[in-house]
Amino acid sequence: DILGDTIIDLDQNFQVSWVWDAFNYMDINRTATLGETCNVKAPPSPAHEICSWIKLAPVANDWLHGNALAYSPTDHDLLISFRHQDWMIKVDYRDGSGTGNIVWKLGKDGDFSLVDPSNNPYPWFSHQHGVENDVGTMGDVLLTFDDGNVRCKLQPVGCDSRGQVYQLDETNRVATLTLNSDLGGFSWGYGWAQLLSNGNYTFTNGFLGSGTFAQSIEELPNGAINSVLQAPVDFY
Repeated sequence: DILGDTIIDLDQNFQVSWVWDAFNYMDINRTATLGETCNVKAPPSPAHEICSWIKLAPVANDWLHGNALAYSPTDHDLLISFRHQDWMIKVDYRDGSGTGNIVWKLGKDGDFSLVDPSNNPYPWFSHQHGVENDVGTMGDVLLTFDDGNVRCKLQPVGCDSRGQVYQLDETNRVATLTLNSDLGGFSWGYGWAQLLSNGNYTFTNGFLGSGTFAQSIEELPNGAINSVLQAPVDFY
């Protein structure tokens, strides 16, 4: 049993005008990168999650785990974050007239080569939350919160989640990592990334200390911390 995702576009009268079904476009043979499954009542293991509220079976492979959807203003397409594929994809939407085909996949083993000035041994995001884009001087700028589950499984000691910003050259399929900020703690789940109106970024380390603590960090474009919001509870 495989759990997937569907995007449903409603018009202003709440009628369905466009539908995208991941089973028609994504490869079901590319399983969740950490083998996650969904249970109605999850055991205490990071390989299982309580996420099968809409279900046909009590257990299913949590194939994609879509957790963010954003609009691309430059081409009127859609950006989707698939946590368990460690990918962000662009879908041919074109304001409801698109084919639904996948334009590109961003992430490890995707369609982009990566330029990382910091030469990090594992630069790509994994199990990320949030996708937001903006138009920069050299093309699209994309930011996300890198939970880092795959990276931290490979390098568990001192591994923290990160705030990341990518400059995308979509024509040549090159992604340049312009910000790769260590956020000072590992968030197994949750989190978010957002571009603020003042040009700064905010990254939410949403699940710290077994979900008893979280913080949202505002950073300048150079990665310097501008402010920190803390709370004794987990949050997106």
